[in-house]
Amino acid sequence: MRLNYQLIGVPFDLHRPGERMGATPALLLPRLAALPLPWADVPVVLEVQGLSGEQEADIALIAAALASAVRAARVSGAVPVVIGGDCLTALGVVGGLGAKVSVAWLRRPRRF
Repeated sequence: MRLNYQLIGVPFDLHRPGERMGATPALLLPRLAALPLPWADVPVVLEVQGLSGEQEADIALIAAALASAVRAARVSGAVPVVIGGDCLTALGVVGGLGAKVSVAWLRRPRRF
């Protein structure tokens, strides 16, 4: 069985779209999509409706939208590869995958 991977970008830093670390998916998704890997489809960039500007409420909406995108990838038979702006992305990933989950955080090493 050949695995397919679905790229999912979450362009938020906390609840702010495209700011600071939230700019990471826009930078990485095209580069990752160009790799010769069995991508299931074009990258999905998470779009969230109804953001109010209230941090806690917006984070909950973003996590719910990401959980839905992760579940959709799994239902289609793909392995979701999520590129997020911050560690709160894990809320939606874990919510979408369910009970048996492994999460890896990758970050650029600091220069000393």
